[in-house]
Amino acid sequence: MRDWYLKVFTFLFLMAVVSSCKLEGDVLPPGATATGTNPGTDPTTITGEYYFKGTLNGQALAWQTTDGVKGWVIGSAAATSNNAGDITGSLSALISQAQTLNPQIGVEFGTYHVLPTDDKKAIFNAFIKTGVLAFGTDHNAIDAKFINISYTDSQGNFYTSATGTQTGSSANIISVTPVPATLGSGATLKIKLTFNCKLYSIDASAPALTLTNAEATVSLENLL
Repeated sequence: MRDWYLKVFTFLFLMAVVSSCKLEGDVLPPGATATGTNPGTDPTTITGEYYFKGTLNGQALAWQTTDGVKGWVIGSAAATSNNAGDITGSLSALISQAQTLNPQIGVEFGTYHVLPTDDKKAIFNAFIKTGVLAFGTDHNAIDAKFINISYTDSQGNFYTSATGTQTGSSANIISVTPVPATLGSGATLKIKLTFNCKLYSIDASAPALTLTNAEATVSLENLL
């Protein structure tokens, strides 16, 4: 299954949809000693519509989209299989650094199961509900409902909540708002959530990271 997650990571990286933002602070690799803030900025102040903030291994992060040109960008990706219109899999909302797509945070929602006769729009709009959502694993049941968090650092190292234990972790969906399609953008869900979790190196080459006090508002596009 780890090979599968590597393939999903590559797919998420390539599928990031550019919709840009402003960089609020210098994002450093875990373990860096600098504070991670630019002079005169407050990393806890969020003004962008879509954002991610939290503490990763003791370092405060605050990423947000603002101007649509530079900085941080939102995107969506699908990791699905399609068997003659019988679609199963997951959709992920992404917030990424604009130029390189790293660092990146991903919020994955699964499992979507859509039959050829189903109304994809209705299923997409009704799938994610407010309340607590369980973390997934690397061997989810075909119709399991779950959330996974992924993180890619500035060197391209990939971490995921799905490959290790999540004792004491939590994810809570605060609000879900359908956003109609616009010129150049498909229909989306605007999702606000809070979470904390352990993030594990996909190839076990690095120690696990601890993500706490995380909050985000993400945009998930209907890619079913």
